[in-house]
Amino acid sequence: MDIVPELSPTTAPRLPPELERVIFEVVAMSDARDIPILMRVAWRVKHWVQPLLYRTIVILWIENASKKYDFPVISVRILLDMVTRKQSLPLRQFCREMFWDTEERENEEDDFERILAACPNITNLFFYPMKNTAQYIPMLNRMHRLTRFASHLNRLFDPHPVDFGYAFLRNVTHLELLDDDIEVSDYLLDRLRRAPCLTHVAFDLASGIAALHACIRAFTQLQCIVFLQNDILLDVEEPETDDDRFVCIRQSDFRADWIRGATTGIDYWTIADGFIAAKRAGKTDRSNYLIADTDVSWIR
Repeated sequence: MDIVPELSPTTAPRLPPELERVIFEVVAMSDARDIPILMRVAWRVKHWVQPLLYRTIVILWIENASKKYDFPVISVRILLDMVTRKQSLPLRQFCREMFWDTEERENEEDDFERILAACPNITNLFFYPMKNTAQYIPMLNRMHRLTRFASHLNRLFDPHPVDFGYAFLRNVTHLELLDDDIEVSDYLLDRLRRAPCLTHVAFDLASGIAALHACIRAFTQLQCIVFLQNDILLDVEEPETDDDRFVCIRQSDFRADWIRGATTGIDYWTIADGFIAAKRAGKTDRSNYLIADTDVSWIR
């Protein structure tokens, strides 16, 4: 009987490095929770997949959030520990997206400032402030690369009026206002105009949609105007549907949608853009304005 010799690391057949890297990256992106395990395979694999582990940081107060969203959710404590031990280089190098939705903390402002300072290259930030305070503004003003931002602006600017002239909003193209009490006025339109790069805006409103749309439809720089709803039964007057930028989206789970967008590039923004393009191409009735954030057929 022939004895098969044991293969040594130097003689064992290996895939071309380019193909091997693609395989590991696909596995890592299919379930980011496996990345710490993949990083132990070899140094070259760690080099390939470590950026994927830190690219998107999700901080959630929900119990068992990692299991619920199939994504590694990290705690504020762990991030602060990385910063304290001067192990924040991966955050500085690789972090591009952050979702911050925590329970109210005694030192939330300090924690947020320290973690944000360790992640200067963030381009996509979801931040739900638990307190009404303008103390966050100086921290955010250091974020010069933000292009996507979602927050409760009245809380963020309190006690001052909302102002889109601040530096951190200067490069924002996609803005989601989590406020449910945005004032419908010429003041709002004037402030929106102060965000020079803004092309997409979304509102989380339960009512007053038609009035708000009438207020901002004159803003020709906007390419997409989205109203997000948790219930398909919208409390809204019949809007003026000749504006093909106007979209109402039934949102199933805003956290899941954000994570999907950060990791795959497909979120309600992508779907809204596809829907608007379909209306302009005559593929759906131009009077149609209601879609769901799970209907990805619009981007095919």
